[in-house]
Amino acid sequence: EQHPEMHFTFAGGGYEINKPNCTYLQQITPEQLRELYNSHEHLMMLPPTAQPFERVAIEGYLCGIKILKNENVGAFSYQWEWDKKEKVLFYLRQATVGFSDEIYQLLEELKK
Repeated sequence: EQHPEMHFTFAGGGYEINKPNCTYLQQITPEQLRELYNSHEHLMMLPPTAQPFERVAIEGYLCGIKILKNENVGAFSYQWEWDKKEKVLFYLRQATVGFSDEIYQLLEELKK
């Protein structure tokens, strides 16, 4: 009501907001999600508690949407070169390999 000129889209679980300038989408497919990111200028992420890594934040970033966030969005705490998308893509592609290697190493240490 304070910004009738703006339109807000809410996706996923949660409470429906019944306002004339709000759209609430409960379940959407990955294809619809890409379309949603690409049809909006901003993605707002304001979690009340610290989050280690948010897939939604990274998906929005990769689609080029501007992320409005607070300090609890942990994905952006990584010291990556966020202004260079190709480097971020490299880090993301390496993440699963690095994660698996780290788990393997921890399991080996536990054997000792």
